[in-house]
Amino acid sequence: MLSPRQKGFTLIEVLIAMAVTAIGILTFLQLQMLALQEARNTAYMFSANLIAQDMVSRMQTNYYGVYPAQTGVLASIYHQPNGIPNTFTQNTSCYGGTNGFESCGYNEMATEDVYDLKQMVSTLPNGVAMICANQGSAPVGTAPGSLTCNNPPSSSLSSGAQFTIMIYWSQDGTNYKSSLTVATI
Repeated sequence: MLSPRQKGFTLIEVLIAMAVTAIGILTFLQLQMLALQEARNTAYMFSANLIAQDMVSRMQTNYYGVYPAQTGVLASIYHQPNGIPNTFTQNTSCYGGTNGFESCGYNEMATEDVYDLKQMVSTLPNGVAMICANQGSAPVGTAPGSLTCNNPPSSSLSSGAQFTIMIYWSQDGTNYKSSLTVATI
């Protein structure tokens, strides 16, 4: 027992103060980790939106690659309802060479556009992209492999069709996040 003249803190008071301080520091660190995760998710969402907008611009620029002049129907190259397969390869005829770009036609450019999309999406963790010519309704599903395009293109698809570009990514391989961009081409 302390006499009235003694000053200072007891061991119990010091331990309680240390416990309260430790709880405060742990809470702060937990909030910091959450803020970092959300910042990373925001960066991925921003990247996915830029990638999708880039693809929309490419499709708008390559109008005849979307709607071939010979048939007037949708080119199957831009319609990738099950994701872009790993077998999709780069079209080197669209990169100069001795004849410049003369050998790069609409379909070759469409192939190159889809290849570039696949490459850009691969920068996201477990990134997957799909393009639906869906005539106005969004794809159904929550993760790659479970997605299907509603109203798949028919031979009567004409100019002004609506396309949906979906980009999925997942940091852990199971909880997918997505970016959805819809454009009329």
